Amino acid sequence: MPKPQVLSDDDRVKRCPKHLMDKQTLPCDSDVWKRIKSDYHATKVFINIPYVKGYQKLRVTLIATVLAVGLRPILASERSTGTLRLCKLCELMQTSKYAITDLSYDGLLNMPFELGFLLALGRHGNTVLVDNKYIDKAKKLRKFESRLSNLKGLDILHHGRRPEQLCRELLKRMRNDMPEVKSYIPDRLDPLVKKIRSLERKVAAADKRGALTEFIETLLEGLRKRAKEPQQ
Repeated sequence: MPKPQVLSDDDRVKRCPKHLMDKQTLPCDSDVWKRIKSDYHATKVFINIPYVKGYQKLRVTLIATVLAVGLRPILASERSTGTLRLCKLCELMQTSKYAITDLSYDGLLNMPFELGFLLALGRHGNTVLVDNKYIDKAKKLRKFESRLSNLKGLDILHHGRRPEQLCRELLKRMRNDMPEVKSYIPDRLDPLVKKIRSLERKVAAADKRGALTEFIETLLEGLRKRAKEPQQ
């Protein structure tokens, strides 16, 4: 039996599900593919989360955790040259190797919709975050599992809507599933968690003044420079 074909990262950017499903839609022009190939990086993570007031603390924690290990969070709220929102999201997804999805706000449909797109694009590391309100009782657990029946095999992470639990569980998952950051995450998480909780305040302040993208770029540039400095 022939071995299954393994697609390279370059091949993956040619698999836009929107164009595969809708034959009436013209493929993205060459400029879009050039942008995707130019912007793609193995340390980018597409963050598929709700943009609602009640999720703000978890959002800050998630972004700070990703940044603390040198990964670059890609947010759906970022500006893009795409004319359609769906195409904008598709382009952002394809510049990322990884993705993290939170399905804890079951009243919002954007996250499961975008998760389906991410899976169709073959994104690695689709960590699905859920809160513990679904597992308080057996009946709720069965209901939740039935909703996720098509996602069996994906990593499910329970954060209980508690920022520190989200931070710790996400670090454990990234240490196991993301080779790019394995060396940055020690077995004993306490010092790193303390650093992340401090970083959360800076992320929240940048987000409040509308400068989150600029803050992320500045922080990661500083990390890259320090990584290049010779060890004493």
